[in-house]
Amino acid sequence: YKVYPNVVDGDIFYPERKTQVETDELQILHISSFDDKHKNISGMLEAIAGLRRSFHLRIITEGSVEEAYAATDAAGIPKDQVEIKSKCDAYEIAEVFRLSNVFVLFSNYETFSVVLAESWMSGVPAIYSKCGGLTEINDPVLGVQLAVKNIEALNNALESFDITRYDAESIRLFATRFEKNQLSDEIRKIYDEI
Repeated sequence: YKVYPNVVDGDIFYPERKTQVETDELQILHISSFDDKHKNISGMLEAIAGLRRSFHLRIITEGSVEEAYAATDAAGIPKDQVEIKSKCDAYEIAEVFRLSNVFVLFSNYETFSVVLAESWMSGVPAIYSKCGGLTEINDPVLGVQLAVKNIEALNNALESFDITRYDAESIRLFATRFEKNQLSDEIRKIYDEI
């Protein structure tokens, strides 16, 4: 048996910060189904709502925009600090990654976590809970790994997050292992061995 990862298109997901507005405001991104049991949305929003620093939260969900706004409102996050989109295609998601300083994944469990691979392919560091799949990787070059459900640790990691500590090209270099050309070479090697 051999583990074969999901594929991320490096032609769509790539670092490019020139489109990002220079600001001290932390640009946070979260992408998920918004299922609280799986993604621990309530814990993530509690940690973000407790931030003392300036931030802007972007959420892309497969679910209802209205329900996502209701959840951020219930957590006490001001509406003018939140932007929510639903059912975006890969190109739209990649553009939002390029506007972000940090990707947050605070799940209770994951299988592979394609969005984490997309974040890294985009050169965006992540703050993520150790809950399976790619979240098992603990490399400070890629971001900050946390224990599952540790809201205080997520809040602290966001409070102290400094984008200047991260190099987008180093993060992307790590992620090239998920790129389609790299993985097609792996399939070819397996085929040649058979």
